[in-house]
Amino acid sequence: MLGVGGFFLWQAGGAALAIPAWVLAATVAGFLLWNWPRAKIFMGDVGSSVLGFLIAVFALAGEVWFDVPMLLWVILYGVFWFDATLTLLRRMAAGERWYAAHRSHAYQRLHHGGGWSHGRILGGTIALNAVLALIALWANVHREELLWAVLVAFIALTVVYAMVERMAPMYPARRMT
Repeated sequence: MLGVGGFFLWQAGGAALAIPAWVLAATVAGFLLWNWPRAKIFMGDVGSSVLGFLIAVFALAGEVWFDVPMLLWVILYGVFWFDATLTLLRRMAAGERWYAAHRSHAYQRLHHGGGWSHGRILGGTIALNAVLALIALWANVHREELLWAVLVAFIALTVVYAMVERMAPMYPARRMT
C-alpha cells in the first residue's frame, strides 16, 4: 500500500516523499518475509504505531504539498482503519475497557473462532488490499469520482466484515438453558 501511495506522490511531483515511502515499503516487505506464517518476529503496538504515524505523515504531506487527496490513503489503508475503528467502537459499546488486551479484531476472530490458518488470513488480506489499491488507482485518475470510490471501498469493507462476523462473531450468542 505504501508502494501505491509512493506512486501517487511521485506522479504528483513529490519525489522527495515518494522515495522515503518506497524505502519504508521495502522495509515492511522485508519484515513480512520474517513474519510470513508462522511469524518469527512481531512488530507490536510500538512498531505498528510508528508505522501508522509515518503513513499519516505521508498522507498529510501529500495532501498539503502535492495535491494528493488524503482520501486515496484512506482507501489504501481501509482494511486497517475499518477493522480497528469497528473493533474499538464495539468494545466500548459493550462496556469493555477499550485499552485492554483482546482478541476481537477480525483477523483474530477468523483464526481463533473461524479456524482459518494464518496463511489463509494473510492471503485474504492481501487480496482485499489489492482490490482497495485498484479502487484507489482508479480514483486517482478520476478525482471527480473520489467520493464514489470511497463509498465503494466502504461497501466492500462492510461486506467482508459482515462475512467475518457471520463466520466468527465478536460476541457469540449465549445459549439459554
